[in-house]
Amino acid sequence: MRKRAVRCGGLGLALLLPWLTLPARALGCVVGTGTGASCTESALTVCLPGGGSFDGTVTFNCGGAATITVTSIKIISADTIIDGGGVITISGGNSTFPSIFANNGVNFTVQNLTIANGNTSYGGGIDNEKGAVLTVTNSTFSGNSAPVGGGIYNQSATVTITNSTFSGNRATFGGGIYSDGTVTITNSTFSGNSAVEDGGGIFNNGTLTVTNSTFSGNLTGLGGGGILNNDGAVLTVTNSTFSGNSASNGGGIISFFFSTVTITNSTFSGNSAPDTAGGGADILSFSTTLTVTNTIVANSTAGGNCARFGGSVTDGGHNLDDGTTCGFTGAGCTTTSGSSFCLTNPVLDPTGVQNNGGPTQTIALCTGTGAPRAGCTGASPAINAGDESVCATTTGTAPVDNLDQRGFVRPGTGAANCSIGAFEANSTPPPPTSTPTNTPTPTATATPSSTGTSTPTASPPPVPVMPSPISPAGLSMISLITLCMVWLLRTRLLR
Repeated sequence: MRKRAVRCGGLGLALLLPWLTLPARALGCVVGTGTGASCTESALTVCLPGGGSFDGTVTFNCGGAATITVTSIKIISADTIIDGGGVITISGGNSTFPSIFANNGVNFTVQNLTIANGNTSYGGGIDNEKGAVLTVTNSTFSGNSAPVGGGIYNQSATVTITNSTFSGNRATFGGGIYSDGTVTITNSTFSGNSAVEDGGGIFNNGTLTVTNSTFSGNLTGLGGGGILNNDGAVLTVTNSTFSGNSASNGGGIISFFFSTVTITNSTFSGNSAPDTAGGGADILSFSTTLTVTNTIVANSTAGGNCARFGGSVTDGGHNLDDGTTCGFTGAGCTTTSGSSFCLTNPVLDPTGVQNNGGPTQTIALCTGTGAPRAGCTGASPAINAGDESVCATTTGTAPVDNLDQRGFVRPGTGAANCSIGAFEANSTPPPPTSTPTNTPTPTATATPSSTGTSTPTASPPPVPVMPSPISPAGLSMISLITLCMVWLLRTRLLR
């Protein structure tokens, strides 16, 4: 019998061998081989854009907690995720380098990571510029410094910060953050940051939204111990606490010409602004459009709660001022026709900012003598005195959504209305949200007769370990290999 020429035998073997020997694709570039000594700057560099092992995700295997000190700028020039697993610190070593620089529209995510001791001209921790999108989650910025933006410098770019802490960062402008872009902050803490001139916590020159967050113990030499909102900028603060911040003017917040500030369900207490020419320990506004609703301003240590020079102040109602400096209208105020309260002690927890549950510290409302802590002299008049229609809002820039700063339910037990301020009295955490499990539709079977037994609680089936999905190109290659193997087998049989 005449032999057929077989031209795919060698090709079949050549195609098959790579498939047999190809390793599984790694899920990200891993820095380190299981020991602290293996987690070096060079190991980090090869996993970043431009490095030989970069593939978009950076994780760490350092055998536990480790600090990697960088001695050169780490440029993020492609979409990158750095996940420190809650145990990794990237440090600038107080050198002349920032920890990380991102620009040109990249998406850069930092999660479960500490960035510390960076020191440079812009953004001691991260310099985020030119349309870059920075996302910070469960991370800490500590001890970073720069003339502009001690922790983060955000120029014409976007930053989203969640469940993170900025502490002990320093700058001339913007101890924690300097931004002329867009910044959104949720469930985060800014504490002990400082600025030589303005914006101890944040210097905002763009759009800043702060929700469920705490600013405490921040300091600046001139304006805005907590936040400085510059000319034309937009600031929205909801369910947040400002305590123990200090500045010559505007201990909590200072806002300048033609800017807009909206404050809802927040608590300002124990802030300081001793400059007699300005003052405003909690809020100082210069020709600003300012709206305050369901908010406590009290216990200022110097400078009076509020000061205003031009602009407009809208009392959104149901505010509580232990003085008369904020221009509210209602009981005890110069104008008594409104729904707010002046010359009224809010009866706050005298221990100040404490861990009262939730991701950030808050100042509790006293619910009675000695409750929730010793020193409380009675129940706070802020309880059941808020505007419930405001607390129930679910839409807009920063809705209260019937939750307080901690995420506890508003209104509290026994109350028809929410509490004034960031803390809801007599409240509990929301019930856990159940996540539905997608289960396959069962094949129809004959209905068995009743056995009288209870119906077991459904549980999700075990998830099988599946092989990596094969691309269409891979399927075509496998088909070609199979065809060649069949031809080889058939040739042998026809010999």
